[in-house]
Amino acid sequence: DKNRILVSKNLCFLEKICKGDTITLTTEKKGPVTLEIQEEKEHFFSERGTILMDFQLFKQLYTIEFLNSIRLTLKKDKNYHDGYRLIHNISKEYGLIHLDQIKLGELYLQGMDQVFSVLDTLKITAISISVLSLITSIFYYVKEKSRILAGLKAIGMSLSQLYFLLFYQILFLVTTGITSGIVNSLILSPIVVYGINRNAFGWDLAFTFPVHFVAKLPIIIPIFSAFITIIPFYFVSRMKISKELNYE
Repeated sequence: DKNRILVSKNLCFLEKICKGDTITLTTEKKGPVTLEIQEEKEHFFSERGTILMDFQLFKQLYTIEFLNSIRLTLKKDKNYHDGYRLIHNISKEYGLIHLDQIKLGELYLQGMDQVFSVLDTLKITAISISVLSLITSIFYYVKEKSRILAGLKAIGMSLSQLYFLLFYQILFLVTTGITSGIVNSLILSPIVVYGINRNAFGWDLAFTFPVHFVAKLPIIIPIFSAFITIIPFYFVSRMKISKELNYE
């Protein structure tokens, strides 16, 4: 209906202006105009919401300087090349950038990639801090228990037994850390996706959980722990029993 308008779904959610309602717009050519909302439509190019109207109606109300974008939808019986020439001529006449569906998708994905590249950097930083914290905890454990470890070596504990003693300590720290991370993600992710994001923008992100990766953790955690254990084990194996057990 050329005399009615469409609104984006996030505008409907955030401003409570939905299908069947009316909205009063302050227009350049005709002053305040009240228009009825015909339908709601998915539209992601505005955080607070978007209004869509017929191009002829737009020209009656505003000058071209107020134009944000034109979307051309062809009927099934229309020739694609004729439609392409039409939108190309409109773009050229009004100085617009012409985007077909493929280019539009690339533009949107490019913006999303920029956003998630920042998030990936934050994830790498968080993982690095976690690994450093783990290594610090391990060295603190070795330093605090150095006399106990030296005493165990003095009474005959073999190097393999010392290795497994450190391994199980590290395995406990890694398992506890990863498990708490999984539990926190299960609690916080839905809050961000369905709570904060929906209230801020009016639309949801798809919530997915890395089930396959989590299923591999019982294999990954022991391998990672065994690798990390090599570092403190090196220092324990070179520990001098007489020095550690020397009390002032």
